Amino acid sequence: MKRRRIELNITVAAGFITMVTAGLWFWQRSLPWNQARRALDRGEAGEAVEILNTAIERKNFSRDREEVLLVLRARALFLKGAIELAEKDFRRLQSEFPKNFDGALGMGVINLLRDRRAFARDDLEAARAISPHDMRPYLLLAGVYRGLGNPEGLLQILKAGWARFPNDRRLARLQADFDFDQGKYASALKFYNLLLAIAPEDRDLRARIALTNLHAGHHRRAMDLLTEIRPANRFDYPLELALGQILKIQGRRAEASAAFESLFNRNNAHVEAGLLWTECLAESGRWVEAESALDRLAPQVIPLTSELFQSPETLDLSGVERLALLRFVALQQNVGLVVARGKLATRRGKHQEAERAFRQALSLEGDSFEGILGMMELARRREDPDDRLRWADRLVSAYREHPAALLARAEVYLDLGRNPDAAVDARLTADAYPELSRAQAVLSRAWLLTGNVEEALHSAERAVALNGGDSRAHFAMAEALAKSGDRRRAEISFSRALGLDPYWVAPRIRFARFLTAQGRFTEANQQLTEAERIEHRPIKRGP
Repeated sequence: MKRRRIELNITVAAGFITMVTAGLWFWQRSLPWNQARRALDRGEAGEAVEILNTAIERKNFSRDREEVLLVLRARALFLKGAIELAEKDFRRLQSEFPKNFDGALGMGVINLLRDRRAFARDDLEAARAISPHDMRPYLLLAGVYRGLGNPEGLLQILKAGWARFPNDRRLARLQADFDFDQGKYASALKFYNLLLAIAPEDRDLRARIALTNLHAGHHRRAMDLLTEIRPANRFDYPLELALGQILKIQGRRAEASAAFESLFNRNNAHVEAGLLWTECLAESGRWVEAESALDRLAPQVIPLTSELFQSPETLDLSGVERLALLRFVALQQNVGLVVARGKLATRRGKHQEAERAFRQALSLEGDSFEGILGMMELARRREDPDDRLRWADRLVSAYREHPAALLARAEVYLDLGRNPDAAVDARLTADAYPELSRAQAVLSRAWLLTGNVEEALHSAERAVALNGGDSRAHFAMAEALAKSGDRRRAEISFSRALGLDPYWVAPRIRFARFLTAQGRFTEANQQLTEAERIEHRPIKRGP
């Protein structure tokens, strides 16, 4: 009897516990924040908003619970596409709960959507400070600093991200792309190769690695990389575009132009190929065709209109990142288009039109590399060396380790007779990128102007050996040979330089002086007349 009573008590207790547990379970499920979370998990943002509105209006929860409800409603409104209402809740969270991560992150995202990038930066930095172990602020801030044209800010956020997330692939790609844009090719290759070890079949990544090798001077290695993975029976746009760029740097301009034209004609949305094609046309003096190509290209460029900054009906954070990337691509395309128009106007002698275009590029992208180069070229044509040097200094200030920036300034120094300064920039670049032919060519000219003909010849020979299609290499060789007294080989090198780039006037003017020194005045005059035709300005005919 006693045993039965014990068993009965156990049964009753178990039943009571089951009832209490079930009651607690049903009670927990009935709580508004849990109901809202389940609705959000089902993708029912509208239902979640209705649940949360009812709960918040009752005002019978603690401050902690109210904070949770506000966070959930702000998220639900955001996912529903009610951005203005979501913004009100995120602002309220920031005001009433200043340590709330979601409030800071949400306002950062909304300001990013509205293209209020400075405000987005401040809010996302606040979110990062509140929760430094959350990855999202780092990724979004990288895009914000990139859009603001703030490489120092971008570098700092990447460093902070690496300290927290040393194995994150997304940060590795951001770091690699940043290094590539800044001309830090050795560092970029390190990160690209790390990514390639993880994703060896990524053809787009392989094309990027080939381009990085190309800009670092390893153009043969770049060509080998691309031909090795080039599919036999399938079109691959990134690979074909990279192959065209290699052909261009190798001096095979006609082949490069044909490749870019084919890519653009295959699909007019290939804006980068179209821009490279128009550049090839302009460089070969086919200005009318270049103008026509730009007119065809312009409608394909993503317009920087208000529609690009409208929020889609529904968004998550990955959608925000994609939208930010789309805006960045649109900016790059628009800058590329106005720079192309500026370069073409420069070649046609329309300097005011060119300056307007380059300044427009700089207004869109504060330190546009090509925009600054364009202003340097206009200053050279105006024979304003001080202004040209100011632009060169600005270029190096913005791209301190970029080999093309350092070499552009070195060439300005050479024209100003500041040979030691030119030698410093050229040596820095040549040491960092020993296979870059242009660095050896500029270094050769610097040696020559300091009277060291033997070193000048050595550097020029190395430049030609590294890239026989580089007109600067042959120009350096021509000057070094002329100084050494080898007139026959010097004339051959001048002819090769002009054959590779017939619209580059510097070797043409030096060739004219070389001919004049031999008493070949008629030939010299022909070269100077052609230089004047190319630049639409008188060329000094004295020594």
